[in-house]
Amino acid sequence: MKDLHKQSIEKQLDFLKDASQMELVLAYLPLVLGVRSHCEETPEALAAGVVGLLKARRLYSPTEERHYKFSAYATYFIKDAIERAGRFAGE
Repeated sequence: MKDLHKQSIEKQLDFLKDASQMELVLAYLPLVLGVRSHCEETPEALAAGVVGLLKARRLYSPTEERHYKFSAYATYFIKDAIERAGRFAGE
């Protein structure tokens, strides 16, 4: 059952072009799903959460003076992307 669920998620994420992007998303998928469960549980929210995760990856710099963990940094961008997608869907 778990493999079937993973395969259906991978089909939803077919827009990922790079293997390293797919590895990152699969590694942090529990984080995206956890944030999504607090916001909206739609397929669009999952895709938006992944977009937020990729944005966090692009902007993250471990040498910043704040020294945030990547998961804490990514949570902000995931939540923001999901909330924005929900606002645009409601219009």
